[in-house]
Amino acid sequence: MCEASVKEPETSIRINLSKASAKEVEESLKKDGVTVTKGTYLSCIRKISGYDTLDRLEAFKKGWIQVQDES
Repeated sequence: MCEASVKEPETSIRINLSKASAKEVEESLKKDGVTVTKGTYLSCIRKISGYDTLDRLEAFKKGWIQVQDES
């Protein structure tokens, strides 16, 4: 429990593939200083961390991503 309480949480996001490719989204997020990892089950899901608020991310502003749990 102690380890989990100090670990930075990850946010699951869904990539809107009708607006941008997964590569474009990942590049945009990394440019904004975000850590990006692939989802477990779906190719359109990424887990992100290392950001303060979503509304500062270019990919969010453009409608390329939205928060959505992978389940």
